[in-house]
Amino acid sequence: DERNKLFLLEMYCGCGAHTMPIALSGLFDMIVCVELDQRLVDACIENAALNNCRYNGGVSCCSNDTKTLNRDITPVHVQQDDAGQWATKALTRSYHALLVDPPRAGLDKTVCDM
Repeated sequence: DERNKLFLLEMYCGCGAHTMPIALSGLFDMIVCVELDQRLVDACIENAALNNCRYNGGVSCCSNDTKTLNRDITPVHVQQDDAGQWATKALTRSYHALLVDPPRAGLDKTVCDM
């Protein structure tokens, strides 16, 4: 039942330093991470793979398709994108929690308005 699933949206995920402990805790059914810097996206994907948390099926910010998820791990989807632009798209999907670890420049206004 979709209503019983918990989804976390993590903006500015970096290399996944916050992501992996949360994923390993099993608190959420899926974690979607957004990071602009491709080097950090690659590092986060690698960290997710090393921690057996990678969801390779793909997910869009607007998708509610979770039928292929493995229930034994918390899947992590890492998206390379601008957090402000992603925030606008993400409003069409139900996320139960939002985690932000913004860059020194601060949060994008669109993210603040979420």
